[in-house]
Amino acid sequence: MRARLMNAWRRLFPHPSAIARRDRERAALEGRAARDAADRRVALQKFGRTL
Repeated sequence: MRARLMNAWRRLFPHPSAIARRDRERAALEGRAARDAADRRVALQKFGRTL
């Protein structure tokens, strides 16, 4: 019971370092998505619409 209460508390009030880590992870994911999209665009330009 106490663990569940602590988890709820942490979800409501995350630690600053946890917030920073989550933001970094989101930024990394968005950066990777943008890179993948750019790679896909380059590949489409290079090989036409055959992909």
